[in-house]
Amino acid sequence: MDEYNENNITETKDGNIYTERAMTMQASEHIPDGPASNGREMTDTERQLELNRSWNFGLLALPCAIYALIFAFCMFKNWSGVLTPVWIGSLVFLVAYLTQKTGKQLKQGSIFMMTVMLIISVSCFCTANKLVLLSNYVAEFLLLLTLILHNYADDSKWDMAQLFGEIVKISVGSIGKVQTPFTDGRSYFDLRDRDKKSKAGPVLAGILIAIPTCIVLGLILASADAVFENIFAKLFIEIIQWQNILGVLFMLAFGFISAYCGMRHVRDEAPLITVKEPKRSEPVAAITVTSVVALLYLVFSAVQILFLFIGGFELPEGISYAEYARRGFFQLLIVSVLNLAVVLILKKRIENSRILNAILLVICFCTYIMIASSAIRMIMYIQVYNLTMYRISVLFALLTLAVLLAGVIILVLKDDFSFRRFCVIAVSIVYIPFAFLNADARIASFNLSNNNVLKNAVSTRSYEAYDYFYISSLSTDAAPAILEYFERSGIPESKMVDTDWYIEYCRNNGIDGNFVGIRTFNVSRYRANRILAIPEKEDPFA
Repeated sequence: MDEYNENNITETKDGNIYTERAMTMQASEHIPDGPASNGREMTDTERQLELNRSWNFGLLALPCAIYALIFAFCMFKNWSGVLTPVWIGSLVFLVAYLTQKTGKQLKQGSIFMMTVMLIISVSCFCTANKLVLLSNYVAEFLLLLTLILHNYADDSKWDMAQLFGEIVKISVGSIGKVQTPFTDGRSYFDLRDRDKKSKAGPVLAGILIAIPTCIVLGLILASADAVFENIFAKLFIEIIQWQNILGVLFMLAFGFISAYCGMRHVRDEAPLITVKEPKRSEPVAAITVTSVVALLYLVFSAVQILFLFIGGFELPEGISYAEYARRGFFQLLIVSVLNLAVVLILKKRIENSRILNAILLVICFCTYIMIASSAIRMIMYIQVYNLTMYRISVLFALLTLAVLLAGVIILVLKDDFSFRRFCVIAVSIVYIPFAFLNADARIASFNLSNNNVLKNAVSTRSYEAYDYFYISSLSTDAAPAILEYFERSGIPESKMVDTDWYIEYCRNNGIDGNFVGIRTFNVSRYRANRILAIPEKEDPFA
């Protein structure tokens, strides 16, 4: 059984190559109504299907089980701990190992994506900002699926739309494969029992049944006898605890099933993905529409340059700079995104034309003016209303949009340019500084030094400015900036720990001076507990 490889499994005697989906459909035509175990001989297709399932289980089960153990150990109640790179490293290794075990070599670009995943994972234990952590895991998920599809499918002609479409398909399709670990396992152990009379299956099943049975019986007996409770149950309840057991079991199951089903689905479906060349239309209509739009954009861009960039005009009566900035920002951001999408669609759907390309370049230039206008408006707004995490995220989104637009310009000038590959590389490079920006510290430093109201409100016991409330809601990343502010203001520790918003900040982040432990070690939380003064535990408002 161990001598089978992927080609042996999927090639039938007539020389045709089948995926499991094709073999399942063909087998269903041979299997009569009624139970499969009716004593009849299996057809060649049925046996080939059994061998395919058995081979898949032999390939995937053990690596996915080891990965599930690492995942549960590293990540259980620990989504921002020092073990996050270990988990991501095990995930990257799993993909590389299974890819090579099926006779494939990692394609060019795989090492880059793996490296970016590992770099981002380091950010996860350096920050306590929930938005950054969420963004990190979304980025890890997208990079992981891009990496897998890159190695199992022919993605050389994909655009970004097809890449995102395939990511959605693999996510949904993997859920549809949830039964495969069980059907593959049954075929694997059935064949081994038939060929080798192995008892591994029953032994494994017995262990899996015995563990939860002993746990349940142990708790029941503990409630019946005080001595037994002191010997076993007390230790069990205090150290392991029911909720932890259930949580670990869930993470083990989720880690194994998600890894198994994901890789199983990709191996079956990715080689079948094809690219349909779109039918291209004549450029006349597109030239007419885009030329009018480009003229409108040129007029708008001239207004932005003369007024916003150079400052040659005055604002309309009754509108402040902050209102002006907020009023136009979202509209310009939406139009910029639409422009980028429209240019990509036209390049894909319209026949190549020098006139159209020239018009598209004008639109791209005007889009840069709109992006710059949006950024300036946001900066104006920040100068009045201070920094927030949302506003920093928006600025990085504008930066990303500007970088992607550079790729669009190259695509307009060079038809064979791989915009999808450019996007993966460019977005990864732009995102890494965002992940390590330590945004909360920058927010606290800017707001505390920029708001004069705060300087007059430090020693009071009430919130005299919204920024106090906002700063108290920041993560432990802000701790160095908060400490620096008190030191720069010459405020002693006695008044520092008696300030309402500072007390609230410590409460919100659980800052109590205690060491957070090795498995759950986080640089941001450790630093905050080490450098900040700890307020008294009693309620200061009592």
